[in-house]
Amino acid sequence: MLKINNAQVLKFKEHFVSDFENELLIHVQNYFQGHYQMIGEDGIRNTIRYCLKKCKQYKFTTKRNICLYLNNMLMLGSNFDDDPQYPWGRTILKDVKFKDSVRHIDDISSNAMEVFEAIAGSDNKYINRYFLGITQQKDKLFQSLSDSNLKLNTEILYEWFPQKYETIKEQNIQKMVLAGYHFSEKYRISKDSNIAIYIFMMFTGGSGFDTDPQYSPITGILNSDLEEDQKGKALFDKTIEMIQHFLKSENS
Repeated sequence: MLKINNAQVLKFKEHFVSDFENELLIHVQNYFQGHYQMIGEDGIRNTIRYCLKKCKQYKFTTKRNICLYLNNMLMLGSNFDDDPQYPWGRTILKDVKFKDSVRHIDDISSNAMEVFEAIAGSDNKYINRYFLGITQQKDKLFQSLSDSNLKLNTEILYEWFPQKYETIKEQNIQKMVLAGYHFSEKYRISKDSNIAIYIFMMFTGGSGFDTDPQYSPITGILNSDLEEDQKGKALFDKTIEMIQHFLKSENS
């Protein structure tokens, strides 16, 4: 009888995961070209590995279900499952009534697609308009954020991206803002002007952008020893730079 030792089993698993990772990489290249342009192959691979950890946590094991979960991460941010902008994510994922993982992921993906389409618009016209606007008027946006207190006033978010604001809803925006004041503390960000930049990034890339492998260059800035105002400006500039890379793919 043929025997397979533990080392052989481990090698087989590693080979399978590597092949599947490559399949998912090609999927992202084909269907999320903007993301691929923005963060490159290494960033996509790290995002895929993060997705596999998330799927293990939620017991999504089939290729189909993992691929769908990855799509949701790319649309809404890798930590959409714990984002106050999308409270339905955690509600569905924690719902014990789902015993069928296919129905479970389908319900999550249906919600994610509905929300994303409302935010992005047909042919991504809303989100591309937002990205184009903030890159072309980055100085105006930076000044507006520097002068604002988003804990009390979120009109600036509505002004720049009303479709997302209305889709997310006021009460969830306010929860996101309060979370931003809390989360920014661990990065030694305390001034309203810099917290406003942090919250703008939550609104743009997902509330958990700080640990999202899609935004690893930003994570590096957050954890740096830069003086606070320098850090705030560096975060803003890097975000604009990444969005410009995204737009290059959309317009090519």
